[in-house]
Amino acid sequence: MERSSLGEIFFPVAVAAVWYFSLEKPLYFSLSVLVLTLADAFAALVGTKYGQQQYTTMEGYKTWEGSFIFFAATFLCIHIPLLLLTTTGRAESLLIALLIGILVMIVEAVAWRGLDNLFIPLCVCILLNVYDSFSASQILVRIAFILLIIVILFFLRPRTKLDDASILGASLVTYLAVTAGNWQWAVAPVLVFVNYLLLGKAKDAVAERIHNIHALLAVTLPGLLWLLLYYRQQQQIFFFSYNLAYMAELVCIFIAQWAFEFKERSLVRITLKSSLLSFVMIMGPCFVFIYREVGSAGIALAFVCAMISGQLFRLMQPQIRDCPLDSQRFFRQGFIGFGISVVPWVAMVFFN
Repeated sequence: MERSSLGEIFFPVAVAAVWYFSLEKPLYFSLSVLVLTLADAFAALVGTKYGQQQYTTMEGYKTWEGSFIFFAATFLCIHIPLLLLTTTGRAESLLIALLIGILVMIVEAVAWRGLDNLFIPLCVCILLNVYDSFSASQILVRIAFILLIIVILFFLRPRTKLDDASILGASLVTYLAVTAGNWQWAVAPVLVFVNYLLLGKAKDAVAERIHNIHALLAVTLPGLLWLLLYYRQQQQIFFFSYNLAYMAELVCIFIAQWAFEFKERSLVRITLKSSLLSFVMIMGPCFVFIYREVGSAGIALAFVCAMISGQLFRLMQPQIRDCPLDSQRFFRQGFIGFGISVVPWVAMVFFN
């Protein structure tokens, strides 16, 4: 189907960025551009001409046949050069190609408006640099993990209003939380997702799959930014901000649902309950992991942040009693989540 695209703008930007990141490993530059050139083209041709099994995306649909061809072409583009042109072992080159093929296939599935021209080569280059030193067993565990997440999330698909591309995106977010951080980093997003599944009356009233990749990114991107910073610098303060972001998102979800479900209750009461429950659910496990680093001052700060989150969403969100499910609502949530997550850094500026 026809889609508006800015791919011709993103392509030269991606090539320049990949060239910069692969100065010491020119083969990785070639492989990154090769995947974009061949895999993306083959996927488009097969998906358009022969694709029958469709899945929903923000721009309409793509086909599973096209995505499989993208995976297969990516696998071959990476496996053969790694095997023949590098010292990477046979098993390692095979598994690296499999893992990158799966991950980049997901990136291609969730990309919109030509952003695949930017994301695909960047992801290939970054993943090659990350996984080229991993053992076969380490890579195999990661392959099994991402496949398990995909299966679980598609099993839960009937309980959500996420489109299929967003379900794939959610699997990638979970994978990144565990592999870039550790299992503790998956607790907050999993708790938010579980509550999203359980709070069903508002979303069950809508037949369409209205939650697209924009909604997913609005909820998860603030946390992903702190995860990236942690991966680079390994400081626990980033874990604290990460959990604050998800706490704020859960506050907004609770308020929107309960304001719709219990119209007779005052918004002040609903906001207070939502803030308290989100504080306990998200920050409770967080403090178990990092209490020594943040102490009682961190608990007090998180509690204040929970209260502020609720008040901000109550004041910023129009028609809150109708539980809006539009993208604008989730952008507001994302804004609140990011704003709340930077509070510890503002506090350090003023009190240190």
